[in-house]
Amino acid sequence: MEKKEEILTVQTAPKIFAYMNELDGLSRPLIDRVSKLAFIPLEGNENFMKPSQVFIRPDHSTTASSSSRLRQINIIVPSSSEDNDDDDDEIARTNGGGGRRRRKRNIKTTIPKNKKTKTISSTPLIMDDTDKSGLIDYIDYGLDGNSFLLGIGVLHHPSAIVLAELLIDRQADYFANLNRNNSDDLKQKLLAYTSCLRQLAIAVNTTNELQSGSLLKRLKNEAWCLGYQTIEKRSNNEKQRMFKIVPPNEIYLDDDHQCAIDLRPLLPPDEPELTKLYEKFGAMWLSECVKRTLVHKGKRFYLILNK
Repeated sequence: MEKKEEILTVQTAPKIFAYMNELDGLSRPLIDRVSKLAFIPLEGNENFMKPSQVFIRPDHSTTASSSSRLRQINIIVPSSSEDNDDDDDEIARTNGGGGRRRRKRNIKTTIPKNKKTKTISSTPLIMDDTDKSGLIDYIDYGLDGNSFLLGIGVLHHPSAIVLAELLIDRQADYFANLNRNNSDDLKQKLLAYTSCLRQLAIAVNTTNELQSGSLLKRLKNEAWCLGYQTIEKRSNNEKQRMFKIVPPNEIYLDDDHQCAIDLRPLLPPDEPELTKLYEKFGAMWLSECVKRTLVHKGKRFYLILNK
């Protein structure tokens, strides 16, 4: 890993990862350690990625469709101190007593029989076909290369926890790097980002995955919520809808539409599930944040009509 900048590129990665896939005797603790390192090249990005930061589409892996669904929610974890049998070795070892060791190929299976797994998401995320490059990046390093990467923790799609962290960590760069040659690029990115928020809304309603201590703190205090605000230009009184990515407590939920029209606060997208998502992490209802004061503005005249 010390010389990864010199030898690991998008062009060389397929051969190197395929070679790693064939190695005999990689231990589970070693693979667990490697899974935490940033060493995977990503086209168009000068930084290396960790296995948790990139994904392999199911149709680019070597797994059967039924196994692919399992791979979405499992990662490799180190064996416990009590579990040190020879037949638990990683990728490489098959039990055979004193017989000769054979290289174990894991091309046909998603999770080798002797490999322990840990469930990190009970909510399969159904990602649509919207291009989410920059938020969710997919790689393809060939059948053998992909097999190695799947074995060290790369998933087909992000879990709810991973998706939340990706939105928090990447939203600033995602919207800063617009394609100036594509007039629809911002619109497409807003659609993709909103699609990701819908997946978080589903996860909040079905699991408690996003309630872990450190992640919960980030979701309450850091910017990831998409909001829209109506701005009126003084020059021509033209109204323009602007977007911002902010923490939940800077979004106001619209339960008083007249106040929303008069005050023009930052509001969530007009989707009920996102309103519930933002409220879960600290967004407040507009009516709870507005103080109403009655002001006397002069005499009141009554007109009484007599027949």
